[in-house]
Order: sequence, then structure tokens, then C-alpha cells
Amino acid sequence: MLEDGETKEFEAVASHLKGDRKIVGRLTITDKRVIFTAARFYFLTRGNSRDIERSSITGIQLLPPGYEAMKQHGLMALKQPQIEVRYGDNMVYLVVRHPHEVVRILNSGDKSDRK
Repeated sequence: MLEDGETKEFEAVASHLKGDRKIVGRLTITDKRVIFTAARFYFLTRGNSRDIERSSITGIQLLPPGYEAMKQHGLMALKQPQIEVRYGDNMVYLVVRHPHEVVRILNSGDKSDRK
């Protein structure tokens, strides 16, 4: 999974929120990429895995849980904060146990315009 010379910085069970669908898998953050690998069941039911180059990330935001988030991302977003990762014209919403740590790691990159 890791490329030559790539260093793992964080790994945890995570959920990718796609509309009101929750796709469970594993989040791995390396010094070069953000990788979400859908669990086998979700992969078989067209759950999306993601492989995002960290250099392509244009914004990171920690969104609070609540009713508005629940309307977009289902019941999970009612109680748990979501991490919004923007890259190019795309956005990915992730839920992990330690979201502040993920945001801190991703913000430690070279780009100063991230939130």
C-alpha cells in the first residue's frame, strides 16, 4: 500500500460520508497521501475508496455535528464532527475517532491557505 520512501503518519478506522450513506473503512495518512480504503463489504457494494495526494489538498475543515450536518450526511453526523477535505473540484467527508489529530496532521503540510 505504501510507496517507496513514504512514511505513515496516522491510521484508524474511519467512515466516508457520501450523501446520507456511510462507508466504513480505514483511513491512512502518509507524508504524501490521504488514503481511504473501503471495507470489503462496501467495496463489493460500490463503496468508494480514495487516494488523494496531499499536495492536491486545497482546504481542510472540521465541521461540527448537529442537525444541519445530519440533513446532509445522515444520523452519524448528528453526534460526530466531520472532516471536510477539498482537493481540486472534489470534497470528501470523513469521520474518525480523533478528528482534531487528523486536521492537525493535514494542516502541518506546506500549504498555508488551509483552514
